[in-house]
Amino acid sequence: MAEEEKEPAVDSQLMMTYLNTYPGDKEFQALPNSPLAAIENAVPKEDALFNMNISDCDLYYAFLADVVKEHPMDLEKEEEIFARQRDVAKAMWESDMDYFRIIRCLTYMPLNIGTSDRYTDAVIAVASTINPILTLPEVQQAKPINQLAYNSSTHDIYHAYLKAVLQRNPSQRLRDADKEVVKLLHRAELPASTIRHCLMDNSLEFMMPAPTGDAVTDYQQEMAVINRLKTLLQEAYQEIEPQRPLSMLDINPLDEDHVVYQKMQTAIRQMKGQHERGDSFQYWEKSIRIMQETLNRFNAFQNLSKTVTILTVGVERAAKECEVQMPPELGQIQKQLQVLNQQTDRRKQDWMTLRETADRVVKISTQLVGELREKRAKNPALHQNVWGTNSSHPL
Repeated sequence: MAEEEKEPAVDSQLMMTYLNTYPGDKEFQALPNSPLAAIENAVPKEDALFNMNISDCDLYYAFLADVVKEHPMDLEKEEEIFARQRDVAKAMWESDMDYFRIIRCLTYMPLNIGTSDRYTDAVIAVASTINPILTLPEVQQAKPINQLAYNSSTHDIYHAYLKAVLQRNPSQRLRDADKEVVKLLHRAELPASTIRHCLMDNSLEFMMPAPTGDAVTDYQQEMAVINRLKTLLQEAYQEIEPQRPLSMLDINPLDEDHVVYQKMQTAIRQMKGQHERGDSFQYWEKSIRIMQETLNRFNAFQNLSKTVTILTVGVERAAKECEVQMPPELGQIQKQLQVLNQQTDRRKQDWMTLRETADRVVKISTQLVGELREKRAKNPALHQNVWGTNSSHPL
């Protein structure tokens, strides 16, 4: 059986949209009788940009003339003509010209073909040089990275970084740009969970398809998107640290949620003896770390929500057992989790709030682990604490 044809990438879908919106022959002038003369007589590019009434044809030849000064071309060879179109399109984009006007200008490339074919070639030349993703409002209106606040939404973070990546290399395809976004966010020390949701919630490559009404089909489509994202994240992290073996922090495309959850429970239960011997410091430090790492790997709302709740319970009990101050915001977080845990309807599930809550719990649990280490360092005798073997298994 032939392999099922994959859906075209988002970039290609956008390009096809532009190809299908051909405005008609009447929108375009005839080509100059002598393209060579048009190049030689073109006004300087700088002057052309200051003329608001200049025609698309004259504007095109002003840019083409500037390009061929550096890269001469043979008008008898189509491959050389096409090569120069990428240079013209990039120069126009760098001059802040409108994407659709760049396409219109390139319809005047010196090829002896019909008007509709000129338009098709112009769209292909522009889309291969400047990713049409850059024309989307979310990307156009994205803030510069240096204007992002520490509490910016994943929407603002993702689009700011995507815009920066594509402006640096406008011909890059969305999938490759997303990998660069992952690398930059990792370098900015964002948690892996936040990076994952930056892409899952905002990248057009990983938007969930509309429900079909068939539970099996919907599940298969959802898992296909999740697995594509896992693959991209895995590739990006391996390119960052190619020699590093995979750890729990990596995205493992083989483990389903229930397997991830069971591994977490098993790992914590295996330390039960350590806790019963009275070594609460080591027990809680390791348990909290296991739960933190596991949070990065869930795909289902309820599994993530349940594990965040367990982590808050662990933080609370660790603080009591080891006699350190309870994190002041823990109570507020637990109330918020009670509301989120009641969202069994997928249409109402607030992934962003849950992910932000998870990040807050990871932060306060990390601070608690630091306090546990500091207290143990100051008083090694606390290695065996007062709860001893009478304490019940906490998780």
